[in-house]
Amino acid sequence: MSAANAGVQFIFARLTGTPGTAGALVSDRVYDRHAVPQDVEYPYIEIRPVLQVNSLPRNTHKTMGDYLIGRTKRYVVTAIARSNSLADVEAIRDAIESDLHKTSGTVSRGDVLYCSHYADHENTYRDGDTQFVEQGGIYEVRTEEGRDEVPATGDRHPARHPAHRQRDPPPPGRRPPRQRGGAGRGAGSGRRRHQGKVRHRR
Repeated sequence: MSAANAGVQFIFARLTGTPGTAGALVSDRVYDRHAVPQDVEYPYIEIRPVLQVNSLPRNTHKTMGDYLIGRTKRYVVTAIARSNSLADVEAIRDAIESDLHKTSGTVSRGDVLYCSHYADHENTYRDGDTQFVEQGGIYEVRTEEGRDEVPATGDRHPARHPAHRQRDPPPPGRRPPRQRGGAGRGAGSGRRRHQGKVRHRR
């Protein structure tokens, strides 16, 4: 989980490390949805981001300082079993909530300000002749993470929009574009400069 974002790192650490109640019930078979083995043993716990909840956006971002980004995301954290009954995963669901609800902490990718149970999650489905059940919850996680890249030039205020980046120099033989409010015509006030003699009021 070293390459995951702070939210996934935190959830994984709480389930498999300390306190690790839920991880112990599944022999620490806790996976990001993209890392579930094809021959996975059941039951296991899966972590996946929420695409949409009650027509709200998946996550929100806020820049805090020069190189710190705040994120609020929601994740489905659910136990999955090969079974015909949701009751077979209820104990794992309760352990997940015990490990995650109203918690906070720090992982290598950043600080987790809070992790809180947002809603319940359950599902049943069939793959061929095999019945599967899911039971867990949706958890909202607020994190503060540093940006991956910091300018090496010492510039503490990098351009935040492509239009604000420094333009490439014009090719040979072409005049550079005129800048408004710069050193060209009408610099400063934007007014047309007086072409005649300067007149002073007495």
